[in-house]
Amino acid sequence: MKTYSCRVALGMNIGTINPHHEVTKVNVPRAEIVLLRAIHGKDAVLDLKETGVSSLPDSQIYATLAETYPKYVKMIESLFNVKLLDLSSDLDRMAGLDEGLDEEHVSDEPVPRETLHLPTKNVEIPSFTKQSERTAIS
Repeated sequence: MKTYSCRVALGMNIGTINPHHEVTKVNVPRAEIVLLRAIHGKDAVLDLKETGVSSLPDSQIYATLAETYPKYVKMIESLFNVKLLDLSSDLDRMAGLDEGLDEEHVSDEPVPRETLHLPTKNVEIPSFTKQSERTAIS
């Protein structure tokens, strides 16, 4: 995804333009430019200049935008047709799962497999020769 530098006039979409309320953004991905226009107004992004290409995958860029702009997660999902999951609660829940594990409890030996012996039962499968016999059974 291409990256850009620009100035953002904050509050432009609500008519409170103040030249002292501008923020300079450097090397922001195209997705952030789209989001900033959606938040602050179409004309709020000024002096847009391409600066390069991001090496991050798009999914990582969207996740970073959600972290940077948590108030606008639904807007990000809608603008870019993505579903962002909040994994923070899962990470908190999983914290500590490795407690109590130490080297003496870890083995390089493969876990033995059990062989299951299922009982076999002879089942007669009817053979159908006519369409009428098929419908009579079902």
